[in-house]
Amino acid sequence: MWTGTIAFVRACYDHYDEPMVCVWPTDGFKQCQCERCRDIDSVSEYVWGFVDRVAREVYKTHPDRKVSCGAYASYNNYPTGADFVV
Repeated sequence: MWTGTIAFVRACYDHYDEPMVCVWPTDGFKQCQCERCRDIDSVSEYVWGFVDRVAREVYKTHPDRKVSCGAYASYNNYPTGADFVV
């Protein structure tokens, strides 16, 4: 779940003083099939929604740091209705 990713990103900031942490999915990742996620049609919506949720939570404790992710293969399209903080 994304709460583990938030804890990891905060630890990177706190313990290693990193200015930016990437939350890029691993190669061959598979979309979650839980009830909440399985209805998301677009892989871009799924990945970028995840990145957005992580970044918004991390911003609450580390507003001077950045969260990044690359656009790759099946999630390189800009998600519809996105309202990202840049």
